[in-house]
Amino acid sequence: MVSGLRKDLCMKYFIDFEYYHAPVFKISSVGCVDENGREFYSLVRQNDPEIDNEYCKSRMIRRIDFLMAPSLDEVFVKLFNWINHKESVEIYCYGSSDYVFVNSALKEKLTFEANCVLLFLKHNMIDYSAEVFDFFHTKINIGLIKIINYIRGYEVKQLHNALDDAKFLKEIYDYIQIAEPLKGCPFGKYEIIYSMDTDSRIPLVAIGGKKRYCFESYLNAAKHFTEFCKPSVSEERYCEIVESTIERIKKAISKKTRFMGMLWKIDC
Repeated sequence: MVSGLRKDLCMKYFIDFEYYHAPVFKISSVGCVDENGREFYSLVRQNDPEIDNEYCKSRMIRRIDFLMAPSLDEVFVKLFNWINHKESVEIYCYGSSDYVFVNSALKEKLTFEANCVLLFLKHNMIDYSAEVFDFFHTKINIGLIKIINYIRGYEVKQLHNALDDAKFLKEIYDYIQIAEPLKGCPFGKYEIIYSMDTDSRIPLVAIGGKKRYCFESYLNAAKHFTEFCKPSVSEERYCEIVESTIERIKKAISKKTRFMGMLWKIDC
């Protein structure tokens, strides 16, 4: 325990990672904000061949900025030093992607200090998406920008910036704490999927070779096999992919054919 830690205090932090896929997930920037609005942001140095011009353009970042940025080691040590060690902390992220990025970073050859920070994040980050699901009556990830547009009542341009997304998450968290409960989902396409899932909570089994997967519903199964593509497509497109996957699973069951290399059946 850190000397002088006050148990009555618990500072909330909201974190987000941008990534580059070349060919494995690599963290390209880190953004974090605490409940008081104090901010942390840093790019992560990338090797020249691993960053293409399109990626830089979409994030309004120059290639030279990545080449001159701190290393992954340096960024996470700086993040550790930025966090207030005299208070207990709660660190919120949004969705499972951030866990993927942290796990990928842990496979790098890093210093002891950086590994400690990453392991702390891996085991202590709180996925706030479940709270968002409950509040907005949906069962699938809604993009942060879509929620922000709803809260603010006007369209906000998304820049794929880790600090912006961390601040968006904080804004959503603060909103949910004080807002009146909603009676239904304000996002039509997500409400369709939500209704479909509650009406179709049928346990499924997928068998491929020595692997056996069990799922509580069609939606649960579809999300499991499409999670990898979520960071790289729009929210609307991801919904379409999930819906299409659900239909293909149903078809595989009815025709007793393989899908994703596996045989599917309803687990009676």
